[in-house]
Amino acid sequence: MYTAGWLSHLELSWQLPEERAFYESLAADRRLIRYDRAGCGLSAPTSRPPSMDFELERLAAVVAKLGPEPFDLIGTSMGALVAVAWAAAHPDTVRRLVLHGGASVACAETLTSIADG
Repeated sequence: MYTAGWLSHLELSWQLPEERAFYESLAADRRLIRYDRAGCGLSAPTSRPPSMDFELERLAAVVAKLGPEPFDLIGTSMGALVAVAWAAAHPDTVRRLVLHGGASVACAETLTSIADG
């Protein structure tokens, strides 16, 4: 499972040769699941304000389709915060956790303050 950062677009990122090669390398000998964040890429617009709870709800909806087996979870940029929060709340679902370019605690506080208005 790949949890993207602030912006994502499944279709456009697949068209970039470097990104496509990266995703293909991640998918070698395994299934790679990627999804667009709410309001990004191919995802429908949303009127809900950004929050960690909403990000975790979106991830939960994707995870629900995977079945009961533990999975590897990769989080990049802001997605690293989501991945850490998921792994902390659902440790039995995560086989391996990989974080890349993750945001700091200050960024998490900023996301929370944006959500709180």
